[in-house]
Amino acid sequence: MNILVVDDEVDQRILTQCLLEEWGYDVQTASNGKEALELARQRFPDVVLIDLNMPVMNGFEATRQLRLLPQMTNAHIIAVSAYLHNNQEWCDRASAAGCDKSLGKPVDLNVLRNELLQVDAARHIRKVQVWR
Repeated sequence: MNILVVDDEVDQRILTQCLLEEWGYDVQTASNGKEALELARQRFPDVVLIDLNMPVMNGFEATRQLRLLPQMTNAHIIAVSAYLHNNQEWCDRASAAGCDKSLGKPVDLNVLRNELLQVDAARHIRKVQVWR
């Protein structure tokens, strides 16, 4: 499964990339929403983990634009931000922009792992249905 990690914080991006690669995922990274759009047009990620508060293009706008790309129809976009902890307004804004899930930083790794496993299982079910 291909995952795109979008975060302006270098340490957060690298840490997340290393963890996801250790879990067996193919990972690309971007430092802002504009870079994320460019990569999504080339790589067609299955999952996007996107920070919401970034320079150049924030995660809300990037998510809206990602959802306009035909190759992103079935992608699972997860908002990841410290602003999401106990902040319903930010969760609602992320959902309205097109995010499927919102996770507060620091991310509970068990929750993230379970979410990715569910997405991967759903992808396999869709593939089986297509082959029938």
